[in-house]
Amino acid sequence: MDEGVSAALTAADGFAALGDLGSAGGSELFAARVLAGNERSADAVPVYRSAIEHAAGHPPLHQVASLELGNVLEALGRHSEAAEVRAVVES
Repeated sequence: MDEGVSAALTAADGFAALGDLGSAGGSELFAARVLAGNERSADAVPVYRSAIEHAAGHPPLHQVASLELGNVLEALGRHSEAAEVRAVVES
């Protein structure tokens, strides 16, 4: 698992360096999903946030990453943060 996450984050850095922020965000979304799916939700939060930043110009990716981050935050008991993330998607 850690190797896959590491590879996805390395790919994200490479995509970002090339200016392909959508692919960078997609790679980060994958890494965040792996972390969240392996009971490492707290570790997934900053990766989701980075994916959302990179997805600014890609509405479908931004929406999916934001909704998933909201779910992860909710599961962590961080309800106000979850509401903030979801409010951005709903606006």
